[in-house]
Amino acid sequence: MTTYRNAAELAFQRIIELVGNDNKVFDTGNGYWHQANTLDACLEHLIMTKQKDNYGLLKNAIKYVFDPRMIDSGTKKPVPPSEWAKWSYDGNGPWADDYGWWGNALMRAYEHRTVLGYDDNFAASIFALAINCFNGLSGTWDSSEAVPGVSGGAWNHYNPNWALTGRNNVTNLVLWLLAQELTVQSDKDHKEPYLDRMNSEALFFSTADQVGVLKNSKNLLLERLKGMSNGTTFKVSNEPWYWIGDQGLYMRACLQNKRAGGIDYSTAAIAIEKDIRSMRDSDGVLHDNKCPNSDFNDDYATGKGAVMRSYRYWLSPLSPNTQPADYDQFVLANASNVWLNRPWQNKSGSEQYQFSSNWNPKGKPYSADPYSGEPEFPNDALGVPPSKFSLLVCQVAGLEALNAVFTLGDKILDQEISKQAVSAMV
Repeated sequence: MTTYRNAAELAFQRIIELVGNDNKVFDTGNGYWHQANTLDACLEHLIMTKQKDNYGLLKNAIKYVFDPRMIDSGTKKPVPPSEWAKWSYDGNGPWADDYGWWGNALMRAYEHRTVLGYDDNFAASIFALAINCFNGLSGTWDSSEAVPGVSGGAWNHYNPNWALTGRNNVTNLVLWLLAQELTVQSDKDHKEPYLDRMNSEALFFSTADQVGVLKNSKNLLLERLKGMSNGTTFKVSNEPWYWIGDQGLYMRACLQNKRAGGIDYSTAAIAIEKDIRSMRDSDGVLHDNKCPNSDFNDDYATGKGAVMRSYRYWLSPLSPNTQPADYDQFVLANASNVWLNRPWQNKSGSEQYQFSSNWNPKGKPYSADPYSGEPEFPNDALGVPPSKFSLLVCQVAGLEALNAVFTLGDKILDQEISKQAVSAMV
């Protein structure tokens, strides 16, 4: 019998095996932000299960991935934090939004430092690094007009000839979230720069929504504001592209803004939660769109995990009194299908616990030619077997679905995952 609690631990252990002792699965280029996303999901699992970080997850992530990436390829020397923003904006360093992913993972570690077993000195270094990440991203803020009627926004980096560069939504969402967390965790004499950026990001998104350039005809956030350069070539069904992960990040930011002392955007959170439902199948399971550029397949396969991570913020004490009516059912439908639809159940060892990119194949069946549905693994359409890196990306997203079950209490956590139970939910 496999319970939700057991399944989550097996999924976590599969990630530990894929990452290895030296984190080599993350290259110094694209793997940099993925390490932060993996770290965030794994730390959340340890926190939910009240385990100390005896794996050295955070220390290894910093040692093997963060610090090496902050060495300039030309000088072969570490880049001072005061120069990170320009370094990234110019296109020489990591994309600046990566600092947001790292900063948010670091702030999760700092907030739960006691549970994770971090001593005061290490906790202080975590907080200091999160501040450096904030400055690295916030330092790319541009107060000029982004599109007609909307000013401001942070850049991931500036190169008009590279795909997805610019002041896109995910860059500004992770900055908004990081500013919120630093505002909450900083003492009253040091909140101002984070509160100011939190408010400017809130204004950026609320103005874009009012002007009508934030969302598509389904009321889902676009990858970037309508009219912003380098975005309109990425289309889904003749509309500018939208990513499921942005929906979750936006929902979380709107839910948490009041907690950090800002304007209450819970109404916007309620609205986007209702619209995310269009990305569920008839069983209530999430699916995402095809990434219009195959170079980013692994990046955007993380999206459903970002949504599941964000859903638990409906349970925050300062969230709206009315959480989504089918919250329990939604969480269980996704967690159950992630587990029951594992592609390699007949294999041995940890491979049998590997998750796929499509959590419910019958809900959105895949076809290669012409492309439709959602593939088993992110790069199936390229005709290549999943790399170790792709396997990790899928595993992390699936773990987030199982992590969400911990919000439902011990009674449900210790229930067996079965097809019969899933059928009863629908």
